[in-house]
Amino acid sequence: MGLAAGAHTCYGLTVGEICPNRFEFVGVAFACLPNIISTGFGQYLGLRIVHCYNWRYIYYIFIPLMVFVIIMQVVFYRPPNFDQLHRGTRTRMAEFKRVDFLGCFLIVAGLVLFLLGTSGTILGLIITGGCVVTVFVFWEAYGSHPNPIVPVHVHFFKDIRGFVCLIVIESVAGTSYVALSIIWPSQVARLYSSATTSWQTTAWLSTTIALAIYSSIVLWGAPVAILKHIRLQLVFFMSIMVSFLGAMASKLAAYIPPVAITAGLPEGSVPALLEAIVTGTPEAMQKVPVITAKVQEAVAAELPYAYAAAYAYLYYSAVAVAGVGLIACFCVKDYDPYLANHVPRQIYKLGDEKISSGESEKQYPEVWEQDDVEKRTAEHVAS
Repeated sequence: MGLAAGAHTCYGLTVGEICPNRFEFVGVAFACLPNIISTGFGQYLGLRIVHCYNWRYIYYIFIPLMVFVIIMQVVFYRPPNFDQLHRGTRTRMAEFKRVDFLGCFLIVAGLVLFLLGTSGTILGLIITGGCVVTVFVFWEAYGSHPNPIVPVHVHFFKDIRGFVCLIVIESVAGTSYVALSIIWPSQVARLYSSATTSWQTTAWLSTTIALAIYSSIVLWGAPVAILKHIRLQLVFFMSIMVSFLGAMASKLAAYIPPVAITAGLPEGSVPALLEAIVTGTPEAMQKVPVITAKVQEAVAAELPYAYAAAYAYLYYSAVAVAGVGLIACFCVKDYDPYLANHVPRQIYKLGDEKISSGESEKQYPEVWEQDDVEKRTAEHVAS
């Protein structure tokens, strides 16, 4: 499913390639607008389907939506063919040979090994994965291949403010979004859910991260090119992220044992109690030796405070990561000169799929000339 979703999740890149630079933010905002329903309210809609019907209905609804998307893609999506894309400069075999197969193997193998190493006692996979990823970085930086996955030798050392800082900002923002998307639902379940909390309240609380992200894309994405001063906008929004992460800033061993012992649990049963809390099931709690209903009530009342203290340290570390992004925002160059009418990819009229690059230049010379002029302007600004 992840591989199949790859093409459809690249809608932002597709929109960016067919819109002029000055309208890219507006295009991405409109493309993300339908996602507010599915992604923004996904937690609530999914839980409602599970409680009212069956979890399988989530996929039953998804299937016709994907069929509709496939039909729309087949009917309306007309990407340039190989000759139009490369203007006849390379053959298909030459382009195939340019693929960085070794880099692909190194990054995939390194990440798989690193992620599979979940045990703290067996460090072989984690260490091996880390070493392979390190080799990948050196290969991308010093390897002799024409089309690297990460153009380190082309951009990293030649354009620190224009390329590296932007990559740091995107990495920090993306990491924060993915991490919060995973952690926030569990935090809602542990801190804000109780026997008196309805599933609707829990579901609405779980939607806040995704709903906020996509709402901000739609609301703030469109005015970016109008307001300009992109560097100052990046500083402003990154400062907001750092501030709120700090405001949200495992201490189970410090909070739970005293409460449990005071409620009557023997000290010898404390390790079993902590293991049961980590397991998180009523059956595991019942297996704790000499546990009583009074002890369970006391532990349940104290657990939110323990989890709150534990989550605080997670947000402290997130503040440090976001601080790196904030420094990059101060150092990044201003991209206002690039907000021109340049379109990254040539747009062809309906029925032009068979036109080669040379024929296209003859048929639409004014388009190619304008494209070349704006490319030279962008290169001059970058230099």
